[in-house]
Amino acid sequence: MTALLTGATGFIGTELAEHIVAAGIPLRATSATGGSVASTVAVKPIAMSDSDAFAALCEGVDTVFHLAGIAHQRAAEQDYRLINTDAAVALMKAAIDAGVSTFVFLSSSRADQPLPGVDPYALSKREAEQRLTALAEASSIRLIILRPALVYGPGVKGNLALLARAIQRGCPLPPEQGARSMIDRSELCRCLLALAMSEAGGKVQVLTLADSQTYSTRRIMQALRKAAGKGSGVTLPLWCWRLGARALDLLTGASSGSSEFRLFGNDTVTCSSLAFANIPMPSTQFEDAAGDILTASGPSSA
Repeated sequence: MTALLTGATGFIGTELAEHIVAAGIPLRATSATGGSVASTVAVKPIAMSDSDAFAALCEGVDTVFHLAGIAHQRAAEQDYRLINTDAAVALMKAAIDAGVSTFVFLSSSRADQPLPGVDPYALSKREAEQRLTALAEASSIRLIILRPALVYGPGVKGNLALLARAIQRGCPLPPEQGARSMIDRSELCRCLLALAMSEAGGKVQVLTLADSQTYSTRRIMQALRKAAGKGSGVTLPLWCWRLGARALDLLTGASSGSSEFRLFGNDTVTCSSLAFANIPMPSTQFEDAAGDILTASGPSSA
């Protein structure tokens, strides 16, 4: 088995590369920036908009892990579609032509019910799922679509990184409000690789991945405070947080209510059963990783 990994230098890609190499699988890796992963694997710099390069990338490959895409960026809707949808389709077409047996597409739990005009990222992933499924059904390739919940781990970006830095600076706690599902990065990569190597399941598989817990912003911040040795902390009332969230929307140009939803909304999913492939369910919880996340976020400037 030879694997191709796109997005190899990204947050999830670097971890998955470690798992692939540890399993003794020859790895061909690409990313927009290039570099190296898993200590010894050189990463070829290829832009996902360069579809002419895909045929050579897929030659001699058994399994493609397609992780490259736009996530934590304020991109235009057409850019999300170009990279997250069109490039994924072009890569899978090249994989089919090259005789690749399995194509693993990293989607998102948000792709299940994307909101038109509100979440172009989720819409681009949903459209990619639909078009990749049509390609798989018309060919011999096996397609595995994985929809992870919010992924955490050392070096995480986005809102979790902001919360980690806020705790370092002594930010007070919010009240208990909202709930979301999450999954540890290493657990996600373990499942990614195990599903690709398993022969169980159908020709097209769509699986949601999350741990068994639900997390409020308060629970996340309490775990980070504990890891920082900062004690129980002070709680600000909900109206203060809502006011701050509205101000943040105005400052960043985000749609009204988006910051409040990220802090206090409900975004939970149920992990798909992996029993069909005899794969253990994710068991790591955020509290287990909070210390490493805090350390990776950098020292406090307070």
